[in-house]
Amino acid sequence: MFRPILASAVLAIAVPAYADKTDGDYFGIQFGPTFSKEQDISPGFGLEADSSADVGFLAGAFYGQRHGKFRFELEYTLRSNIHDEVEVETPGLFGGVGEFDAEGTRRTQALMVNAHHDLFEIGGWSSSVGLGLGLAYLDVNDLTTSAGTLIDEDDWQLAGQAMVMVERALADNTHLGIGYRYFRTRRADFNTIAGPASFRFQNHEVFARLSWHFGEPRKAAPAPRPTPRPVAAPAPRPEPKVEPKPAPKPAPKPEPKPAPIPGPFLVYFDFDKADITASAAKIIADAADAYRRFDIVSVRAQGHTDSAGRSNYNDILAQRRAEAVRAALIAEGVPAEAISVASFGEHDLAVRTDDNVREDRNRRVEIILSR
Repeated sequence: MFRPILASAVLAIAVPAYADKTDGDYFGIQFGPTFSKEQDISPGFGLEADSSADVGFLAGAFYGQRHGKFRFELEYTLRSNIHDEVEVETPGLFGGVGEFDAEGTRRTQALMVNAHHDLFEIGGWSSSVGLGLGLAYLDVNDLTTSAGTLIDEDDWQLAGQAMVMVERALADNTHLGIGYRYFRTRRADFNTIAGPASFRFQNHEVFARLSWHFGEPRKAAPAPRPTPRPVAAPAPRPEPKVEPKPAPKPAPKPEPKPAPIPGPFLVYFDFDKADITASAAKIIADAADAYRRFDIVSVRAQGHTDSAGRSNYNDILAQRRAEAVRAALIAEGVPAEAISVASFGEHDLAVRTDDNVREDRNRRVEIILSR
C-alpha cells in the first residue's frame, strides 16, 4: 500500500518547486476509470480464493484551499467495479476448486482529507503530488458464482491514497487537472458461505478534474486618510526650570574588619609524656571556645618535642601529643572533620638547644585556628 505513497513523497523532495500561485478557495468535480486490483479472500473457514473485477467508474467532488505551494482539501469519491471472476484454491465448504464466473458489484464511498504539494511547471502545466487519509464505506454487493452467493456484506474501514497530477488554467478561474491515484483500504471482515473472511479494496485509477477558484482572499480595505487640518503656530516654549542638583550621597561606610583570630594556643607536656594535664585542658577549652566565637573553619594541631632522645622516637611522641590534643578538642565540641594533626618531632624547637637537652618550652602542641 505504501510504495506509491513513499515514491510520491520522494518525488516531492527531489524536484524543484515552482513559483507560488494565488492563495484562495476552490471546489470541483472529478471522474474517470478505476481498475480494481485482484483481491484475496482470506482466511475463510476452509476457503482461500482470489476475486477479480472489470474496469469501473469513479466520480467525486472536492473543496479545498491553497496556501502557497500547498493545497488542503476535503474530497468525496464514489467508485464501482463489477465482479468478473473468483478463483478458489482450497474449497472447504465452498464445494469446488478452480475459476468461477462471478457477478455483483464492489463499491466504495470515501470521505478523504488530502494534502497536495506543487512541484514544477512546464509549458503551462503545473505538477503536484498528494496524500490522503480518511474513511471508506465498503460494499460487496452480491458477489455471486455458480456455487451461490459468496459475499453480500458492507463495512467501514480506514483508507489511504497517493496521487500525482498535472493541471493548467482553462480560464481565469477554471482549471483542468489530469492525474493518477492509488487507493487502498484496511481489510474488512465479511461473512461468506464458508465462514468469516477478510477482504480489502485496492484501486488504480486515472482521473480528470475540473475546478473553479474563488481567487485571492478578501483583504480589509485600508482606512481612509484623515483630511489634514491647519496647524496653529506653536506657542513659545517656556524657559526651562533649573532643578537644583541633588546632594551627593554619602559614601558607604567601610565594612568592619573581622576580629583577628586568637592564637596559636600552646599546650605543654611533661617529659616523655602525651597526657593532658589540668592546665593543658584549660588551654584546649579556650581554643574550642575561640573556634565557636570566631567562625573558625579549620583547626591544626602541631606536635613537638625537645631534643632529648632519638629523633625517630621523638617523631612518634610528637604525633601522640597531637592526637591527644585532637581528641580533647573533639570532646570540647569541635567537629572531628575540622581538625588536622601534624608531627614535627624535635625539628622545630621553640627554644634552640643542643642535642639531648630537656627543655619544657619545646615539649608542646600548637593549636592553630584559621578561617
